[in-house]
Amino acid sequence: MRRPRARLSGGKDFPPIIPPGFRPRAPWDDARVKVLVVEDDPAVAEPLLAGLRRNGIEVEHVAYALQVVPAATSGAGIDVVLLDLGLPDGDGLEVLRELRRTSDVPVIIATARGEETDRIVGLELGADDYVEIG
Repeated sequence: MRRPRARLSGGKDFPPIIPPGFRPRAPWDDARVKVLVVEDDPAVAEPLLAGLRRNGIEVEHVAYALQVVPAATSGAGIDVVLLDLGLPDGDGLEVLRELRRTSDVPVIIATARGEETDRIVGLELGADDYVEIG
C-alpha cells in the first residue's frame, strides 16, 4: 500500500514529514514552574537542581529550616516545595506544620527517611506526596 502524500498548493506532492523530536505546542508550554528545593546535602541538591533546570524548571534552593517559610511565602511565585525532612537546624515535619499555617503551596516530601510513621505524619500534616530517595 502506498503512503499518503501531502498535496501543496501548486500541485506538487511531498511525503508527509514529521521532524524528529516534534511535539505539538500546548498553551501551557511557555509557563514556567518554580520549585523551592529544601535540601542541605550538596551531594543530593546539586544533581537535583541541575536536572530540574535542564528540564526548564525554575528553581530556588534553601538548606535550612528557618529559610523555608519566608522563601515559600515571599511572593516569589513558588509553585511547589520539595522538602527534605532531615535539616541541620530543624525537623522537616515542623517546617511543614509551620508552612501549612501560612500557605497552601503544594509540598512533596523528598527524603531518605523511609519509616512508615514519617510518611503517615507528613501526609497528615498536609504534604501532597511523600517520596523516599536515597
